[in-house]
Amino acid sequence: MSESYKGHGTLIADSEEFPCRFDLQVYLDRGLKTGSGVIVAESAALWSAFKATKSRVRMADGRSFPIILKSVAFGSDQTPFLLAGAIVDAEN
Repeated sequence: MSESYKGHGTLIADSEEFPCRFDLQVYLDRGLKTGSGVIVAESAALWSAFKATKSRVRMADGRSFPIILKSVAFGSDQTPFLLAGAIVDAEN
C-alpha cells in the first residue's frame, strides 16, 4: 500500500519559510508508515533546512509533515528527503 503527495507548498526551516515543490511517496512497511521524496526550492532555502533543528513541508491544503534532508549539493535546487513523522492536519 502506498500514498503519493505532490504539489506546491512551503518549506519551513525552524522559523523561516520558503516556497517549494515536493513529491512524497509514503509506504506501509510491516505496519509502519515510511516515506521519502524530493523537494525543489532555492538552494539557500535547502541549505537553511539542512542546517535547521526542525524542518517541515506545509502543503497547499494546510497539512504538514516533518522531513530530514538527506544531502544538499552546493547550488542545487532539489534534494532528496525522508519523512520524519506523521502528516498532520492544519493547525487552527
